[in-house]
Amino acid sequence: METPDRWNDHEDWDEALEIAREKADLPSGNGTLTTKLIDGRSYYYLQWREDDQIKSQYVGPVEPAK
Repeated sequence: METPDRWNDHEDWDEALEIAREKADLPSGNGTLTTKLIDGRSYYYLQWREDDQIKSQYVGPVEPAK
């Protein structure tokens, strides 16, 4: 999965994505990166399907802290 434009540090993005996959017990290559708007701020989540349910795991903010 490519690093989003607003994440200048590729290593930080890769680490955030790896942590999210580990928490979700999701193999690399599975899941779709989506954004959710919560309280006026956008966040990245991984989403995937397990049986009839859609699951999601937080990855990080769309605009990371500088």
